[in-house]
Amino acid sequence: MPKKGNNSLKQKARRLAQYEGIPYSKALAILTAPATEAPARSNNSTYASETLQRIIAESIRPALDLQRIVAESIRPALDLQRIVAESIQPKIDLQRSIAESIRPALDLQRIVAESIQPKIDLQRSIAESIRPALDLQRIVAESIQPKIDLQRAIGRSYPN
Repeated sequence: MPKKGNNSLKQKARRLAQYEGIPYSKALAILTAPATEAPARSNNSTYASETLQRIIAESIRPALDLQRIVAESIRPALDLQRIVAESIQPKIDLQRSIAESIRPALDLQRIVAESIQPKIDLQRSIAESIRPALDLQRIVAESIQPKIDLQRAIGRSYPN
């Protein structure tokens, strides 16, 4: 039997001896003897197996206590995460509400912009169609101006 097993068996034998008030060697014999060779107990034949079960349960108890301690140490962190999540949730809901209340205004602005754009395009088209006419008027005015100036000059030289 490996050393670890021997130490484990010795610890169990010490516990059995302590609880039962029997010598260590007798407790060791109870634990190591096969079920058919187990020394007879005056109280009950299942007494040894019940004692062994109790010792095994007590040897498992520290591991269960450790699991409980670990679980209890993790629980505050989980509770804190839940508290943080619950404190953030209203802010997220508020942001969603604000976004949903702003969206119709943005949609309205887009609709207005889309309805104004054709008018702007029309004004640009009109301006572009009028520009040649304005240029033509300027050209005509510039070509008439020398004639008017000439007529003025002639009118001054020959008064009526």
